Amino acid sequence: MVISKGLRKILRNFMLSRRGLAIPVTFLILFVSLLTLISATYYFAIAKVKSKSRQLNVAVAKESMISLESHIMHVAWSEGASEIYVFDDCGGKLETKPLNVQLTINVSNGNFSETVYDCLVGEVVYELPAAESVDIGLFLKGDYRVVVNQSGSVMTRLFITNGAEKPEIRLYYRPMVSIAEIGSEDGKPLNYMRIYVINLNSSQSFESQGEVPVKVSCLEVVSELKIYNFTSQINSLDVKVSLNGENGQVSVPISSNGNGAVLQVEVVTCRIKVERVQR
Repeated sequence: MVISKGLRKILRNFMLSRRGLAIPVTFLILFVSLLTLISATYYFAIAKVKSKSRQLNVAVAKESMISLESHIMHVAWSEGASEIYVFDDCGGKLETKPLNVQLTINVSNGNFSETVYDCLVGEVVYELPAAESVDIGLFLKGDYRVVVNQSGSVMTRLFITNGAEKPEIRLYYRPMVSIAEIGSEDGKPLNYMRIYVINLNSSQSFESQGEVPVKVSCLEVVSELKIYNFTSQINSLDVKVSLNGENGQVSVPISSNGNGAVLQVEVVTCRIKVERVQR
């Protein structure tokens, strides 16, 4: 194809003119702007999806720990009972720590003071995946108290806290106290105090990620009885508890007369084992 001199002159003038350069430059600017907008929208959408996914993992981890605790309570106090629960993959790490959580129980009144229990009771911990917001301090079951003596109260302490590296859901058990007058002995009212303890320190120590099949078993229920003879009248006793470094107490009424009172203290311990099993 032969281009005439006149046409070549027109094309050269067009390419050298400002108008000729403006059109491709405009298209280039529009293309770059559109590409930037698409990229920003894509990465923003991916970030939102990842954030929602992490929050969903946290929600699933909460429900999974609640379910695991329910399985533990279902076998508690029934020697030989066991259940298997498959813990969901929540993006974090499930751990059992049988040598954690020190529990000390002391019964006292005035000059009288007696430690009736002092042992590690263990815990189950789920280290949560990274998330935008976690409800630190939230109790999924139970509350802040380290000892209870009210009918209907649960022994469970299942809550979210800051861990060494990431937020964690922690599960262990606080003692429960009950007391009743059951008769008389040597002319004194006979008081019977029972303290319930759930102990996880027989558990297998493990750390696992992903979907984890877990077996919970009630190994045994054991009790230890101590008897105390008071020669003067008393109205109440304080049950002081130190649990994982937190302190609390409850006061329980004691029936007595001018001769004093007799107190039987029975600590009933349910030994629970949590272990990983093969599917």
